Amino acid sequence: MSDLCRTCKAPIVWARSPKGAAMPFDAAPSDEHGQWLLREGRALYVAPPRRAEHAGELFATHFVTCPDADTHRQAS
Repeated sequence: MSDLCRTCKAPIVWARSPKGAAMPFDAAPSDEHGQWLLREGRALYVAPPRRAEHAGELFATHFVTCPDADTHRQAS
């Protein structure tokens, strides 16, 4: 099941980063921007040399594709 981005209204799914933080991802895989495998609610980063092995199953973090990404960033 997916949610919607609260600003651009695109469908997103949530997964946990390797450090345990919740991350929003586009709901559909992306060969152009995808860098992450989503498995059982976990996001696994795939380094560039291995991305071709996972064509069609890599997801982009929604921060890469959202036109309103800057409004969601937390101050560090």
